[in-house]
Amino acid sequence: MGPLTSFVLAGIFALLDGAIQNGNEQLDTIFGYLWFINLALGIFNLAPAFPMDGGRVLRALVWKSTGSLSRANTVATTVGQLLGFALIGVGLFYIF
Repeated sequence: MGPLTSFVLAGIFALLDGAIQNGNEQLDTIFGYLWFINLALGIFNLAPAFPMDGGRVLRALVWKSTGSLSRANTVATTVGQLLGFALIGVGLFYIF
């Protein structure tokens, strides 16, 4: 499921959440969670970390600018690793 699908689902659930604002509290809560989770998933999937979609876009841009697929793979995987280490660091920070 790509980021566009996540954004479309977030929009649909946000509309449903708005339509049920003063109705059923359980449905309001469920739709509120669903639109937020899909929005967060779509944004996270656009992070420039290979093999996520953002990393694939980064690889394509580097490949287009350098003309070298191996260089593009190296840049995309390095950025993905750095982002992964950064997320590990954030997780450790919140643990301690």
